[in-house]
Amino acid sequence: MTPRDWQRTRSNVESEHRVFRVRKDAAVSPRTGVEHEFDILEADDQVTVVALTEDDRLVLVRQYRHGLREVTLELPGGLIDEGMSPEEAARAELRQETGYGGGEWTALGGLALLPAVFTNHVHVFLARGVRLLGEVELDPGEDISVDLVHLAEVRDMVLRGDIVHAPVVGALFLWDLHGTGGRSGVAARSPAEPEPIQAPGSPAAAAPADVTSLETDSADVAPPSLRDRVLALLRTHFTATVATVGEDGSPHAATVFYAADRNGRLVFLSKADSRHGGDIGAGGPVAVTVAREYADWRDIQGVQLWGDAEVLHGAAKVRAMAVYLGRFSFVADLLDDPRLAARLRGIEVYRVTPHRAALTDNRQGPFGREVLEDL
Repeated sequence: MTPRDWQRTRSNVESEHRVFRVRKDAAVSPRTGVEHEFDILEADDQVTVVALTEDDRLVLVRQYRHGLREVTLELPGGLIDEGMSPEEAARAELRQETGYGGGEWTALGGLALLPAVFTNHVHVFLARGVRLLGEVELDPGEDISVDLVHLAEVRDMVLRGDIVHAPVVGALFLWDLHGTGGRSGVAARSPAEPEPIQAPGSPAAAAPADVTSLETDSADVAPPSLRDRVLALLRTHFTATVATVGEDGSPHAATVFYAADRNGRLVFLSKADSRHGGDIGAGGPVAVTVAREYADWRDIQGVQLWGDAEVLHGAAKVRAMAVYLGRFSFVADLLDDPRLAARLRGIEVYRVTPHRAALTDNRQGPFGREVLEDL
């Protein structure tokens, strides 16, 4: 027997929260005639973007998810702000979370997030040929890093469980169905073959009516400067290796969590009696490397910096601490925890002011390196 619609008898919003409203509904079963109650979460629609760079890499983001209490790997996306169309929201989320934009845009369709409970949909877009346009623009509650992944790896990442976010897997499946994905059942196209989306089962057919091609004139967008690319990379990473030299000439290196301000200066916390803290306190120069761990040297992207470091005091310390806590909000709770007071005693705020930088991107060829003499 085919299920029929249930007749809703009452509906009341019981509470409102930042990203959803809790609603209590009652409805009568058409099969038994019995009334049942249901808890419903009303939420705004969302967007997610399958973004491919000009060299056909998939743009992914890593961020901590408080529900799972772990870092997850996802497609860029977010809620649709009031007054924005799904396409406008998708372009904005991609630009803000990753720094990428431009390219040729296509709507792939919509997904119901969790229809048993949620009322909203996720609008999925494909963006081909996106380019790094500038630095990320994260909200205060966001900590995001960007990964660029070869298309051949995407299917295996899902199968291995590297990508577990259901709307992301659904969006990648939509992309696969439209014939614009990776390998082995994910039919790849080369950058030289940007064929339009075809209706399933009709390779020569026109694009289906509910799929809209949206082009942007990338020729009007100036490529980002080397300085902008350096700053953008600094803002998508979280750890840096700081190298110092002691008064006796001996070298030292330590890894720190940092936050970058608008001028590319790196702020971090450390103990004054640490080896690098002592070297910086003595006024020595520093060198810094910012890069993730890579399994293939051809994928390496990173920044090297040379400059000066200092211990901050007074108003400069307050401003720098605001930058740091804006990125690592959990640190405020640690600093206020009386159980950690003894362990945290002697913590200082340090700032590295780089004067010279080198950007390494082996995706552009072996040992691809550009030097910026005045950051």
